[in-house]
Amino acid sequence: QLIRQILDFSRQSVSQPRPLDLVPFLKETTKFLERTIPENVRLTLEIDVGEHVVNADPTQMQQVVTNLAVNARDAMPQGGELAIRLATLLMEPGQSPPCAGMHPGQWVALSVSDTGMGIPSHVRERMFEPFFTTKKTGKGTGLGLAQVYGIVTQHGGFIDVSSQVGKGTTFTIYLPALLSEVEVEKESGVESVPHGQGETILLVEDEPEVREAIQAILTHLGYRVLPAVNGREALNVYERRHADIALVVTDLVMPEMDGIALIKALRTRDPRVKIIVMSGYPLKAEHERETLKGVVEWIQKPVALPQLAAVTKRLIEQQ
Repeated sequence: QLIRQILDFSRQSVSQPRPLDLVPFLKETTKFLERTIPENVRLTLEIDVGEHVVNADPTQMQQVVTNLAVNARDAMPQGGELAIRLATLLMEPGQSPPCAGMHPGQWVALSVSDTGMGIPSHVRERMFEPFFTTKKTGKGTGLGLAQVYGIVTQHGGFIDVSSQVGKGTTFTIYLPALLSEVEVEKESGVESVPHGQGETILLVEDEPEVREAIQAILTHLGYRVLPAVNGREALNVYERRHADIALVVTDLVMPEMDGIALIKALRTRDPRVKIIVMSGYPLKAEHERETLKGVVEWIQKPVALPQLAAVTKRLIEQQ
């Protein structure tokens, strides 16, 4: 989680933006927040009439809203009101923008307000700095708002803060509206999760807890799983069982033989091998990007069951 926050702040995290309607997204997020904030905090959601579609990574946007809501909760130890609002903003040419750098056009404004203690001016000047925190030791890393800032910037957005000591704070995020006629993925109550038919998957992951969790997910989905703790062990398994293996799911950062070296070795043995890469780290080196060309799918950690199920089923069924 710490690494993910640092990557988000530095805008180096692996982002998977897609057309996202913030209305159903915020309704689901609000339901989640209602179960996590204390009863003495009243949570409301206000949505203005209009289209609220943006190009965004849903996981990262949920992190943004959750971080802001948790900060608002902490600012109201005796209770209060937490309001999430969604509106549209049309910036005309020559009009003064709410944030410097915003271009004319249609924007979606997402705000999170509280009635808490407010933020003093000397704190507002530093609140987006990584590791800057006013919370007691053990209560915060000082990365929450830095992560919010990094994610919003990575999405081409802006963030504005207004606060009055003793009366509360409002964070407003401005994201470019997505106006093209595209199919927007609506959040549904129940998502259909495709299952396998007993196909064999080679799973390569060095962290025991992560490996066991993903193995449990794949087994639940109806697959047989051959686990390996690093690339070298995975190659040995592949040599013995390659005729049975329908798909390889591998981490990138591992000891002894990492994912890049493993992929090269597997492709030498079988250029048609199907591979899913899992990672929470960005690709920096040119040789990494070149090696991963042709890898059909990349899955961001932490791995979500619906995404893993859909990608796995699609790749296995490909000829």
